[in-house]
Amino acid sequence: MTDRTRRRGGGENLGLQGRNETGPVVRRAVQVLSAFTPQRPALTLSQLSRRTGIPLTTTHRLVGELVECGLLERDQDGTFHVGLRLWEIGSLAPRGLALREIALPFMEDLFAVIPENVQLVVRDGLEAVWVERLAGRGSVPVITRVGGR
Repeated sequence: MTDRTRRRGGGENLGLQGRNETGPVVRRAVQVLSAFTPQRPALTLSQLSRRTGIPLTTTHRLVGELVECGLLERDQDGTFHVGLRLWEIGSLAPRGLALREIALPFMEDLFAVIPENVQLVVRDGLEAVWVERLAGRGSVPVITRVGGR
């Protein structure tokens, strides 16, 4: 019997129930993190609740835990934004990182010959994720960001 089942009063069914609750908690935490966009990089607790459809009290608890873990940070004005720890974890994604390391020398060579925008993008279903970009000074500005879709 785990501490969790003891706290709930013991019993095998409660232990299984505790395991089933993990999925929705993780899913809700991902919903909160996914509420942030390039257009909305900082959100209040109420905005997070509205954007995710998660009750305000649950959002408050989840956001508190995400802040404690460093996945979110709270500004002085009370808004929240993606935390540094989440950026650190995201940078470990092997698919984009290895591809970027392999492609970057070729991108730099191309950029040296033709000083225009050079971008490395990976298709993800019907979307594309920018992995790297080199922007030329006189090039037409392309509004993208590494990690953006």
